[in-house]
Amino acid sequence: MLVQIDCVGGCTRRPFCDLKGPGCGNPRRGFFAFNGLFQGSGKRVSSVSLAIFPKGVSIMSRAEPSGISLSEAEAAIVKGMLARGDRQHNIAAWFGVNSGRIANVANGSKFPSVHAVPADKLPPPGPYLAGRDAQAAMIALEEAAQTIHAALSLIRERVQAASGDR
Repeated sequence: MLVQIDCVGGCTRRPFCDLKGPGCGNPRRGFFAFNGLFQGSGKRVSSVSLAIFPKGVSIMSRAEPSGISLSEAEAAIVKGMLARGDRQHNIAAWFGVNSGRIANVANGSKFPSVHAVPADKLPPPGPYLAGRDAQAAMIALEEAAQTIHAALSLIRERVQAASGDR
């Protein structure tokens, strides 16, 4: 099996990479023998295009942290929701956090001494609105608010007109 390796240029000559950028004249540039399965696919492939990126450049980077974390009071609610049988995914959606934060509370690695709040103090059980559904609801509510304001203006005009007729 052959794998084509295409260098994207700007190479910093890292120890594991002896390919250079376009026009570098590196004799090893081109096709390389590759035996086995393509990682993760479970399928044999005839060629794979790989790119060698300069140091500091990555294909995928992590998103910035959201800054959203759970407080002790919220962890108590999480524990109550878990005790009620709510899914960790739904609990995470309620608080707007990654489900890993809920797992941390569930397994006791975070907030181990916090007690669950009583069932009557819990939010309604999920599932909750997805972000796109919440956005659609907000748009519909804004349009409804404009209609209500227009209707109120019309009523006020007619009341004023009727009181001026007297």
